[in-house]
Amino acid sequence: MAIMITKVSGVGGPPPTHIRVESTVTGCETVHVSTSCSTKLVQVSILTGSLNQWSVNVPNDKNCGCGNPVTVTAYCSLGTPQETSATATLTIVCCPTV
Repeated sequence: MAIMITKVSGVGGPPPTHIRVESTVTGCETVHVSTSCSTKLVQVSILTGSLNQWSVNVPNDKNCGCGNPVTVTAYCSLGTPQETSATATLTIVCCPTV
């Protein structure tokens, strides 16, 4: 297991202005992340070591709503194993604002 996408959530909005992607990765220094809710590719720098948790906010420029499915793709572009990727389709979870 090099990359495992664990959760997506909406940030801001409604609709959410960003989609927060949470994941774990092993043996990778740089991860690139894209979602079906954005035209942007976001880069994440990872501390090297064993299992690392990371998260990143990706713009929601396609205005995906809370409760909608989003497909997330993440790939390791620097590190070992290089060119390892993961894709997951998850539901956007949004917490109500107080």
